[in-house]
Amino acid sequence: MGFIDNLDNRTGNARYVNSGVLRWKPLKVPGEPEGFDLKMAGKGLNDHLEANPGIYVADLTLPPSYLHQFPHIHPLNELALVMEGEYQDMDMEGKVIHTYPKRSLVWYNRLSTHRPLSRDGTEIFYIAFGGIIQGKDPRELLQKAKSYGIQEREDALGYALQFLLPFDTKSQTQIMDEVFSD
Repeated sequence: MGFIDNLDNRTGNARYVNSGVLRWKPLKVPGEPEGFDLKMAGKGLNDHLEANPGIYVADLTLPPSYLHQFPHIHPLNELALVMEGEYQDMDMEGKVIHTYPKRSLVWYNRLSTHRPLSRDGTEIFYIAFGGIIQGKDPRELLQKAKSYGIQEREDALGYALQFLLPFDTKSQTQIMDEVFSD
């Protein structure tokens, strides 16, 4: 069983795991509170990381009613720890894909697509390997992601289109034709 197989609450589809929550394991240190054992939960993590000079670390605060963020794609990966509150990944129509409460340690796969929003406010500590690609709409986002090879990863591209444009196969096809018809 590999790293991705050990993620709880996975999002994605039959071909692509977009994100998931790492399981907390207690540390066996006398007198200390339970914590996260990266050695156990992160087993196989190196198989999913790629060397890249662009590692971004941030402490992000989303205020209450933060519901209008554009979606973004991770060229490589992201690891996020919810410090306070909770946030939701929502599709473009505002439908909640998943809610991540306090103490969730969330993994976003290479070329993952999501739109983090918060109804009640949250504080998230995150590490983005390779940065973040943002676009004001699905077309612009995929145009930018094209330079990172998203079209070569049909599994990630398929999930991105499904996530960005749920139930709109006509727009999915139109954007695919416009962006990737070189």
